[in-house]
Amino acid sequence: MKLQRGWIAPLTLGAVLVSAATGAPMFSHLDGGLNKAAHEWLSWALLSGVVLHAADDADASVAQRVGGDTRVQIRVLATVMAPAGG
Repeated sequence: MKLQRGWIAPLTLGAVLVSAATGAPMFSHLDGGLNKAAHEWLSWALLSGVVLHAADDADASVAQRVGGDTRVQIRVLATVMAPAGG
């Protein structure tokens, strides 16, 4: 199956928006009801969108075009995914 950004990008963007909309109240301790469950379970949609984007970008032509920026993207991703606590 050929990956198409026509549906991968909207999936990722939608999941980011939902994550932000449910995460902000959780951060402020204003959440209630199913907010936490929705945030946790819909994060899988965000993760799948990111993985599909990475798979699409793994194409050799894209990797050649991106070049050194790929190392920067990997470092940023590693930093973001690092645990917040020490």
